[in-house]
Amino acid sequence: MSLVIHTGLWIDWTHGRVAGATITPSGRDSAFLLAFVAKFVTIVAARTWRMVSFVCHQALASGGKHDGLYYQRQLILRNTPTPVFAAWLFLQQAWHWRRVADRSLRRTLPWAAGGLLYVGLFALAAIFSSKISDAATEFRLLEPTGCGWYLPSDDNAPQEKATSDNLIASAYSRQCYWNEPGPVCDILPVKSIGYTNYSVDCPFRSDVCKGTKSSRMETEMIDSHVHLGINAPEHDRTQYQRQTTCSPLVTQPGFADPVNGAEVRDVGWDDDVLIRYLYGPVGSNTYTFIVASIGGPEPRRPRRDAATDLTQLRLPRQAERRPHFGTRVRNETGSIPNVYLPNRLISPIACADGHRMCNPNNGRCTPFRGAVEIFQRAWYEPLDLSPAQKATGERLEYPEAQSLQA
Repeated sequence: MSLVIHTGLWIDWTHGRVAGATITPSGRDSAFLLAFVAKFVTIVAARTWRMVSFVCHQALASGGKHDGLYYQRQLILRNTPTPVFAAWLFLQQAWHWRRVADRSLRRTLPWAAGGLLYVGLFALAAIFSSKISDAATEFRLLEPTGCGWYLPSDDNAPQEKATSDNLIASAYSRQCYWNEPGPVCDILPVKSIGYTNYSVDCPFRSDVCKGTKSSRMETEMIDSHVHLGINAPEHDRTQYQRQTTCSPLVTQPGFADPVNGAEVRDVGWDDDVLIRYLYGPVGSNTYTFIVASIGGPEPRRPRRDAATDLTQLRLPRQAERRPHFGTRVRNETGSIPNVYLPNRLISPIACADGHRMCNPNNGRCTPFRGAVEIFQRAWYEPLDLSPAQKATGERLEYPEAQSLQA
């Protein structure tokens, strides 16, 4: 992700075309802008006073005979260059004419108060002019430093990048979802994406799952603008949702096969301690894995509405009752107390990942499908997406595909 901040004019579509109009200057330009605004306010205040006093002079002018206070007041309005000086002269006039002219206080004090009010208003304007340097929005627009498809010449680069991106995402989730959010959590538009966790039936064939219930995690509807920071007006935004249903799998009977003889020697072992786990073929192998976890198999029942990932848990030597880890058996014969042995070597877990795209303009959504399929179907389903919405969907497709590779 680029961290180069765009400088210049742009629109934060969160607030609309008018209220969201924003200028982001560089550090040097910000200093010049503040100095210019302060000088501009001073000049405007001085010139505006001359116009206001002239208008008042003309409004009060009339023919006929008048007393001396009238002519002095007209003289002050016509020739006094500043509102402070004018207010001072009006106060002096009110004092000297208090017992001479008719209604002298009513004819002078309001003008003195008006001059002081004018000074106060422009003093506030000068103070708040510095607020122009404050952020009109809490967000910044990032420069697209790298555009187009990622097509490296090194064959291993895509896999390495996918692994690196997933490690960064894993570190972000640990810092921003489970612990007190730190500074790194402020980089993205939202610190975390909300989700719900609830129990559902086994997503595969019932005799494959260990237990009657599985755990489903479902995100809230993820908006491309609000959650992902793709700055766009409302009619060009898309929505995306993901649900993952995970269940621990049984290993016996029929899903685990001990490896012995020549097969053990072929993989570099000297005794029969290996077990093949049979949840679907991977490549040219008829088994899913022997020791390490491999993604992509389909446990006995291919799903049309999701992609299936398979992993395995290393079992800790402590008391544990959650079905993901299986039951614990206390080692009564060992010399070390409070050591628990697993009732099986590993605990395989299968997860069915479903994805869907939605058009918020008309409320239409694709059905839940696998990541690769959903981004292909999105263009052909009757979502009525605009070109900008399609481009956003293509932007979402790449990280989803990378998360499947790593």
